[in-house]
Amino acid sequence: MIHSHLYIFAALSFFFSCNKNETTSDNTSNTVQSEILGYWILKSGTSYAINSSGAEIVTATLKEKTFAHEFKKDGTCIGYDLTGSLLDETYKWEIINIEKGEGAVTATLNLWNDYTLDNKDQIFINSEGKLSYIITLFATTPPEMNLETRRYEGYPHKENWVEYKYIKGKK
Repeated sequence: MIHSHLYIFAALSFFFSCNKNETTSDNTSNTVQSEILGYWILKSGTSYAINSSGAEIVTATLKEKTFAHEFKKDGTCIGYDLTGSLLDETYKWEIINIEKGEGAVTATLNLWNDYTLDNKDQIFINSEGKLSYIITLFATTPPEMNLETRRYEGYPHKENWVEYKYIKGKK
């Protein structure tokens, strides 16, 4: 069975282009890791592609509050399907390459489990067997987290990726 939940979660993100001007220290790294802890509920999700004409198109959207993710201090993350269609999945997580911008922090979020490690270089899974995202954390009320998947080529499109926006909530 293909883990649909992986593809849904991989589809998370919103590309953020900010004025990245400062690589972070260990203190900032610890702060960012603290900020991601907790329960995040899907606010929006959009799948994009570049078609054969070179135009960017929307290929799918996800409904609000259909998925959630809980990042724990022990380095695990649980992905929840709030529709009841898929099983919950547990991953290990890490944040690397942290850069502070104006009003936001951007980094790389990696997630992995046995399934991703066994399926390297498949769709959203990179050569290390990790789901790797561009993550942007915004200091808003409630806090927001945007994720963008890696881009891949997949017929019939030249390029495919997904952007998701989450808000911090309560379980």
